[in-house]
Amino acid sequence: MKKCAPPASYRFLSVFVVVACGAAAFLAFCQLFYGGQSPVVCAIMGLLFGSAALFLLRSMIFRSGWGFFYDDEKVIFVLSRKDRREYSWEQLKNADIAYPIQEGYFYFPDGEKIALHPRMEGYASFVAMLQRKGLKAAQSPNFADIDPKDIFHQMFGEEFEKGGKTGKKK
Repeated sequence: MKKCAPPASYRFLSVFVVVACGAAAFLAFCQLFYGGQSPVVCAIMGLLFGSAALFLLRSMIFRSGWGFFYDDEKVIFVLSRKDRREYSWEQLKNADIAYPIQEGYFYFPDGEKIALHPRMEGYASFVAMLQRKGLKAAQSPNFADIDPKDIFHQMFGEEFEKGGKTGKKK
């Protein structure tokens, strides 16, 4: 089975961020008890960095090992340690799974998604397999072809530009 998964350097970076947030929380709590800083600021900073470290550690543990595993017959989407979805290539063509080309995510009917990006190990061979198997991709809108004024008018309307809602006239 071939795999397409995040590189090992991402795991190292994740561990570094968890350790840095944990150290910042520890230093903030040390300042709270032994320093002359404002206790409210130290408590807030300690809780902020501590909760960030715990959240990232939890997601590292539960989301580790995610990626795509495939061969000529099937593809396995590993979303987390407990969530694994296996499809044959024929099932995947008919399944209700959206794969917008520009976004780089596979969206499942239950709202879960898994990312596919060029920095993953085995990305080129996985994309080649997708093309070889004829997987249909949902087209994302190409915003490069749309004039920014059209987007502005669709969002805010003609009246906003003329100053109708703000009361200011140009």
